[in-house]
Amino acid sequence: MLCRRWRMWGGLVLVLSLSLLAGCAAFTPKVTGRVLDAETGEPVAAAEIRTANGVYEADEKGRYVLYLGRGNYDLTFASPAHVAQKVAISLTGTQLLKRENVSLQPRLLVLTIHDAESQEPVAGATVQWGVEVAVTDAQGVASLRLAVDQPLSIVADGYRETMVDAAQLATALAAGAEATAFAVAVTPRTLTGRVFDAVSGEGVAGATLTLGSQTVTSDAQGAYRLAHLPATGELTVTAAGYRDTAPLPYAGEEQADITLQPWLAPITVLDAASGEPVPEVVIVAGSSQAITDAQGVAQMRAEPGATLGVSAEGYHEATAEFTGEPLTVRIEPSRLVVVLTDSATQAPLASARVIAYPSDGEPEVLYSDERGRVDLPDALRYERLLVKQPGYKAVDVPIERIGRLDVPVTPFEAHGIYIPFGLLSLPDYVEDLLDLVAENEDLNMVTVDVKGDWAYLAWESTNPVAQEVGNYWPEEHLALDKLLEMCAERDIYVVARMVIFKDTLLAEKKPEWAVKQANGSLYADGEGLHWVDPFRQDVRDYMISLAVEIADMGFDEVQFDYVRFPSDGGTAMIKGLEYEKEAVFDNRTALMAEFFTQASEALETTGAFFSADIFGLAVWMDPDRDLGIGQRVQDIAPYVDYLCPMLYPQTFGSGNLGYDNPQLYPYEVVYRSVRKAKTLNGTLVRPWLQHYSIGVSYDLRELLAQRKGAEDAGAAGWTFWNAGGKYNRDLFAPDPYAQVTDLPTPDDVE
Repeated sequence: MLCRRWRMWGGLVLVLSLSLLAGCAAFTPKVTGRVLDAETGEPVAAAEIRTANGVYEADEKGRYVLYLGRGNYDLTFASPAHVAQKVAISLTGTQLLKRENVSLQPRLLVLTIHDAESQEPVAGATVQWGVEVAVTDAQGVASLRLAVDQPLSIVADGYRETMVDAAQLATALAAGAEATAFAVAVTPRTLTGRVFDAVSGEGVAGATLTLGSQTVTSDAQGAYRLAHLPATGELTVTAAGYRDTAPLPYAGEEQADITLQPWLAPITVLDAASGEPVPEVVIVAGSSQAITDAQGVAQMRAEPGATLGVSAEGYHEATAEFTGEPLTVRIEPSRLVVVLTDSATQAPLASARVIAYPSDGEPEVLYSDERGRVDLPDALRYERLLVKQPGYKAVDVPIERIGRLDVPVTPFEAHGIYIPFGLLSLPDYVEDLLDLVAENEDLNMVTVDVKGDWAYLAWESTNPVAQEVGNYWPEEHLALDKLLEMCAERDIYVVARMVIFKDTLLAEKKPEWAVKQANGSLYADGEGLHWVDPFRQDVRDYMISLAVEIADMGFDEVQFDYVRFPSDGGTAMIKGLEYEKEAVFDNRTALMAEFFTQASEALETTGAFFSADIFGLAVWMDPDRDLGIGQRVQDIAPYVDYLCPMLYPQTFGSGNLGYDNPQLYPYEVVYRSVRKAKTLNGTLVRPWLQHYSIGVSYDLRELLAQRKGAEDAGAAGWTFWNAGGKYNRDLFAPDPYAQVTDLPTPDDVE
């Protein structure tokens, strides 16, 4: 039998002679077997077997035979690509042959592949090391068996190929370790550059660039960067308003600038009626805009298929499609003539205020001419008109056509009652008062406190100052939107009363806005309530903001009360009060005119009329007097739709109007005061009337006398005041004056 031949490493070679007799080793104990890969079961060719006496090598099939003789041996089986394993062998005289197969665990390289820019793991990368191939998982990790003296390559979609040389890998491998961790950064394949306009040379913003699965948009300077690209492909570039370009071949370049040719649309705009060119026509296509010159010609950027919007003052808007050829657009003139008439007399309504609301932009205030006409040469700019003329119902007119539009406007006088703030907490009581108004032909209006004497608001304002003050009435009460709904159902005109400069909550929260005494403490009136400084623009802005909120909520009218300087406490105290500005006569009256100008401008384009309450005696003051509180008709009336003097006879003192006790002359006080107020200004006068008794009992006769005095004097309506919201219903009965006799007439006064 032939004996196997073995070669010993390190110069030690053990050669067993092929000529030995078959019995030469018959009595020598030996160990034999195979060296296998523990994972694959394949033989480990040329595996080393180390003994105390030398190193042996398995054959190409992993087979080995060692003639060791009797004794105990420690054998080490090893391979460069495997983890070494020790095996203890014991051979006895009676055991001439021992079989020992050995499985070696392969050594592994555990790779982590990450993006060199983002540091994110790269999944799906193909890694090859010698004949070993692996693909990274979602965490960018792959494991490979060692490939000795071989470089490692990494290929991943969107990345440049990366090679790691064998020497670097050999250095990184931990000696004898079963697994060695190794991290490799791979660089994305990128392309950068700029997109330019061929005409202007400027960068093209918003161009879309696509290569493979990657798409980006150029920035404001036309710069772009595409990353994670395929090795080859075609780059496509598109941009709104530019001609398409042929795809550009890509073979791994890192930089490329691109030039685009813009689409230019030549346009001529003509008047459809005259055929004449129309200058200053605005043409819009997407974000591009052009304006025609004196010949009606413009050139603008637009691509075929784009819809061009064409608009000019006095013309209908038009659209046209750009096909790539020069374009001529004919536009039709537009004009709307609104004719306002009094629905009762059919007479033209001259000098009527008309608010035009455009589809875009601020409302415009127009006035009808002496023929009641309002001419809108560019009517289709507007969505609707609001006719808001004092003494008439407001009319909201949608603009749906051009030509002539007749608008009858209905005369209106407000006859109503007052609902105090506290009653909002009693919805059933409020509803009863609304039914009273709805059921009586002579009533059509309620005045409701929305900002009461104690400064609370009946709605939760969005104004930051109101939110800071926390002046929304905390108790459960009738919501204003519900109140408006109830009034609308009953066709009731709703006035929102707002107490202005008497605001104790604002004064306490913002003492720097408050009226102060000389010692720095807050001024308090006879009710113990504080006031705010009318001279402060902050205060005025706040009050006007609240008024606009209320108007936008849908009230028919916003009414200001306590628009004056405080008067309680006697002359000495009032003169000693401190304001932002010295409260002398000229400053007080100028302030009132300024405040009402500001408020009127803010409320003019809302849907609400504007009114103001003043002391009844104020209408009797000479121009050089203001009752010490800043109230003069000439400073307030020009800026409101309705002037509402509080003509309570009880507030007129002995000697006023020549009467020892004016309370005994309710008809005369009201009649004369309305007549007087009407002579001072053209503003309509709608007085407050007294529905309470102080000193003199005011029963039905006195109540009717006031009402008749207002009507005989030509007042534009009236409102009865009762602080508790309690009213004598006979006052509003059909033919009310039939209930009493001998009421005064104008002849009794004049």
